[in-house]
Amino acid sequence: HAYDVVLTDLKMPRLDGPGLYRELQRRHPALARRVVFITGDTLGSMAEFLETLPNATVAKPFDQAALRNLLERVASEAGQIGAGKPRGPPRP
Repeated sequence: HAYDVVLTDLKMPRLDGPGLYRELQRRHPALARRVVFITGDTLGSMAEFLETLPNATVAKPFDQAALRNLLERVASEAGQIGAGKPRGPPRP
């Protein structure tokens, strides 16, 4: 599947946000630029990681409308919205 945007938390079991991002960089570099990170805390190594990236971040708790606008902006800037091709699972 092709995806417009990847929305991921920084802290996850087994594969954290930085690990997912590095894997996307390796396998799908264009998609790595369209990762948006959700975070509840930006201390320590996670803060250092985020500071090295141009990617957008969203702090918890977040406003659903603001999140939707951010995701649409990221996808639009990447030229993905309206491309006419099926993409990933349906959006909520």
